[in-house]
Amino acid sequence: MKKKRIGLVSPYNIVNYGTKLQAFAMQEIIKSYGMEPEIVNYFPKYDRRLHVVFKKVKNTILRRKKNGKEKVIDSNINEKLLLRSKSVNGFDKKYNLSKPIKGYGNLKASTCNYDAFICGSDQIWAEGNLITDFYSLEFVNNKKKTIAYAPSFGTATISDKNKDKYKKFINNIDFVSIREESGKKLINDIANREVKQVLDPTLLVDRKIWNDLIYNVKNEINDKYIFCYFLGTSKEHREAVEKLKNKTGYKIINMPFIKCINEADKKFGDYKLFDVSPEKFIRLISEAEYVCTDSFHGTIFSIIFKKTFYVFERFSKEAEESTNNRLYSLLKMLELEQQLIKKSKDILENVSHKIDYKKVNELLKEQENISSDFLNEALSSIN
Repeated sequence: MKKKRIGLVSPYNIVNYGTKLQAFAMQEIIKSYGMEPEIVNYFPKYDRRLHVVFKKVKNTILRRKKNGKEKVIDSNINEKLLLRSKSVNGFDKKYNLSKPIKGYGNLKASTCNYDAFICGSDQIWAEGNLITDFYSLEFVNNKKKTIAYAPSFGTATISDKNKDKYKKFINNIDFVSIREESGKKLINDIANREVKQVLDPTLLVDRKIWNDLIYNVKNEINDKYIFCYFLGTSKEHREAVEKLKNKTGYKIINMPFIKCINEADKKFGDYKLFDVSPEKFIRLISEAEYVCTDSFHGTIFSIIFKKTFYVFERFSKEAEESTNNRLYSLLKMLELEQQLIKKSKDILENVSHKIDYKKVNELLKEQENISSDFLNEALSSIN
C-alpha cells in the first residue's frame, strides 16, 4: 500500500535549537505512523502580496546596523556567530524537505502533492505570522485533511483586530490541538471551540530518537559543569549561576549571544561555546550536572535527560511580548513549578532539592496518552 504523504508545515529554517529540533521530532512522529512526511519548504519573501512588508523589515535591520545599534563586543564575534549559524543549519540535512516553493501561487499549487497537512509545533500562531497565511493552513483547499498539532500563540493574549482571522482559520482546520493551557483558553474564547492540550513533539517522540542522535557526538569538556542557555540578557540571572558555581565548584559552560550581542555575556562562563550543532546542544545538556536556562526547549531537554535544572523568566510579567507563559504551562503540567527561579537567592535555597523524576514520568505518560489519542484520531481520518 502506498504511504500517505503528509505536508508538514513547521518552521525549521531559523538559527534556533528548539525550532530545529521540534521540526525534526514532528517529522519522526509522522514516520512512526507509517506515513511519509515532507516539510513544505516555502519562502514567503517571494510572495508579491508581502513584498513591501519584507522590504521594510530588511531596511529596518540595515538601518540598525548602520546606526551602530548592533554593538560588536570583540573583533572575532562575527566570525564566531557565523560558525554557530553554520553548525545549527547543518542539521537541515536530517529533514525531508520539499523542493523550494517560491510565492503563494506556487504554494497553493503544491497541495496536490500531499494527502493531508499538519501544522506545528512551536510559536507558529504568533500574530506576526498571520500575514503569510501559511502556518494557518489557509492555502490548503477544503478537500485535504488539515491538522494542527501543538501550535502555540507564543503569548497569552492577542489583539482584537486579529480575532476574526484567528476564528476563521481555526474553525477551518479539521483537527486542532494546542501546546499551552493559555492557548486552549484563547481558542475557546475566540473560536468557541474546545481543543486538547498536547505535548510539544520533542517530548512525544520516542526517547531513543534523541539517544541515537547524540550517540557519536563528542563532548570535549572534561570538567563537571553547569550548562547555561540564556536567550535573554539579564545580568541577574547570570549572577545567580555564579552563586551556584561557588556553591558547587562546577565550571560554567555558556553559549553567549544567542539572540543578540549583550554585555551580560561578556565575562560570563568558564567555557564559551559557539560551534554547537543541535546534536551537540542535546549532548551538552545530557552530561551536565545542572542546567540553567530561560529557554522552553532547554527546559524540555533537561526533563528528557532527567537533569537538575533551573528555569529563569526571560521577560517581566508586564511585558506585552512575554513568552514566559509557555514555561509556566510546561512546569505546571509536570508539577515542576519549584524549578522556577524568581530571585537569584532562590537558586541556593533549591540546590539540595532533588527532582522526583518517577512522578514527572508518570505525569508525562498521562500527557503522552492524550497526545497520541489526538494524533491517532486525526491521522486515521486521512483517506
